[in-house]
Amino acid sequence: MKKIVFIVIIIVLLLGGYFFFTSKWYELWRAPEIGDLTSEEINIQYEELLQAGLDKEAAGDCPGAILEYEKLLKIAPGAQPPKNNIAECCLKMEDYACAEKWFTEIIKKEYDPNAVIKLSRLYQDKMKDNQKAINILMSAHQQFPGYLDFAYQLGFLYKQIGPAERNRVIGTLTFEDGQYKVIANAKAYNVLLASVTYFKAEIGDKITLVIPAIEESDWGTIENVLPKDTDISGM
Repeated sequence: MKKIVFIVIIIVLLLGGYFFFTSKWYELWRAPEIGDLTSEEINIQYEELLQAGLDKEAAGDCPGAILEYEKLLKIAPGAQPPKNNIAECCLKMEDYACAEKWFTEIIKKEYDPNAVIKLSRLYQDKMKDNQKAINILMSAHQQFPGYLDFAYQLGFLYKQIGPAERNRVIGTLTFEDGQYKVIANAKAYNVLLASVTYFKAEIGDKITLVIPAIEESDWGTIENVLPKDTDISGM
């Protein structure tokens, strides 16, 4: 009996060792850290791993490609191309949560406008969440009003979605954390700086705001600025 138990334990250990040493985690553990390499070695490793990832991606091996890109990020954590390539691989595998994670990572760390547009299309086309698609473009347009492609993408998105049911609420214009907001119904709605400027609105003004009737949104559209003596307590 003891002999059988011993054999079983050996088999389990061998199988465990096999799966560990052939796993993604072992491959990542073996990959060199940035502190272990010189600048020249980092450049060489970067090119080799990037090419290895591209080759595997071209061969249809997206999981293998992602592994190479993740190894690359160990020595170049701020590099954008491997992050974008991982997101694209996730799209090919229809792992949309993974793609969302990596596009969001790029937007937070490197802020690539193309990642913003790709993420908005992911929300609209694959995840069927039009409001998230609108929100990400509205936020980007607010931060970079001079980048006209955001406005174009918003217009194109609204055209595709078509007319949607809207509600009107009345609230007070505020400015918090570098963002204009309208406080209405105990919620803060972001509004575009361009709208505030167009209506010549000031902090404290009473605002008529248009918001989606069905979907939750962090954004609203200024429709009008009410006279300063308007009492909104009963509205």
